[in-house]
Amino acid sequence: MAKAMREPLSALFHWKSPGVLIVCFIAVGIAVEQLGQGAHFRWLVNLAFIVSYLFFLLAVIWSLGSWLSSEFLQGKNRHKNPWDNPSHTPYRTWKWGASSGIFAVFVFAIVVTALFHRDKISTTPITSPQAKSEPKPQSEASQTPTPARKNGTPCKYALEFIQVEIPNILGSPFGQRVTVIPKTINDQVFPFVRFTATEHITGGEGIGVMVRPDTGDPQAAGISLASGHLGVMVEKDGSAELWLSDPQKFAHSKAVVVQLYGPKRFEVMCAEQPPIPPTQYITIPNAGSTKSPAPTPTPKKRHTPQQTPAVPVEHVHVVGSETVHSPYDDAPFGLKIVIGTDIAIQNPIILSVECDRPLTSPVLRPGGNASIWQAIPIDDQEKIWQWRVDYPPLTPESPWVAIVFSHEFARCTKVKWSH
Repeated sequence: MAKAMREPLSALFHWKSPGVLIVCFIAVGIAVEQLGQGAHFRWLVNLAFIVSYLFFLLAVIWSLGSWLSSEFLQGKNRHKNPWDNPSHTPYRTWKWGASSGIFAVFVFAIVVTALFHRDKISTTPITSPQAKSEPKPQSEASQTPTPARKNGTPCKYALEFIQVEIPNILGSPFGQRVTVIPKTINDQVFPFVRFTATEHITGGEGIGVMVRPDTGDPQAAGISLASGHLGVMVEKDGSAELWLSDPQKFAHSKAVVVQLYGPKRFEVMCAEQPPIPPTQYITIPNAGSTKSPAPTPTPKKRHTPQQTPAVPVEHVHVVGSETVHSPYDDAPFGLKIVIGTDIAIQNPIILSVECDRPLTSPVLRPGGNASIWQAIPIDDQEKIWQWRVDYPPLTPESPWVAIVFSHEFARCTKVKWSH
């Protein structure tokens, strides 16, 4: 009985009968790799790819053993056939040349599989989706910080997102690959998405809409490649902003991928896209506070909020503003101004912003692959600054943003343009 079973097994696993086994090993390795591509848990992905590596290794071992014991190669062996092979050179050439080729194919298969393995891991959460949706105990939930900006304002205009940890990217030991789910907002929005995290963010890049597992298209997501590093600007308070050249294109994208980095392990707490206030007026905060005074139903002169109407000059006007952090010690007040228009204005555009305080190094961000001349003051007190923009044009769909810094809180309500 044992002898009867041993004979077919020895014939099947003999080096000289490798065809069936080699094909089976390769087929099983590819099949298990495909199972790993469809897995949703990181441990399952790792298990599937490790099994795939092992079956590829068995295939190359069986291939080498079959070749070295093949009749063709042994026929060129001088010791076994001295009359037809007076020299060892042909035998050694065939032996090591074919063996090197088999091993090179194996290395190529392992490298390609490892690339797909790494890409799958980068988009797979460590924990299960079910575990994320389970409610936390009261004690644990009370310790979880509320997503908020540094000034304490809640994350009111939050976007849905999924984050996956990605280590050792661009010289930073920790990172998060954030997939943002945009939503259509009826009102106009600021041309950026703000990210806040548990630790300071020190860098990032906008990947965009994924067109292949390892390739994204930032322009399809409306990302401004001219802003920061591939659209990501890092703020002094440790938050980051993804700047957009086309907010409408971003809003109509199904999912947009952004990678953020930092020196410490962190988690993204909030991704938000605040809308521009739907009014022609901008509310100027008091110099000592970041809160805007609330309007009263029956305003009296002494209770009237400090509101300054935007002054439209030939279709261009300030449509909204908000305070920002300043990187300058001698100009601690920062103001972000959104400049809009009701018509499309073609380039070149000479744009000037007028404020009631002297400014320091103002910045204009029109988005897109912008071509801007350096800002210059055009008055002695440096309250009026001017830019020349050769690209992109100013349109109602793509407002521009100017960021100004000053020693005292500045009010900037006048904009002018010319060709």
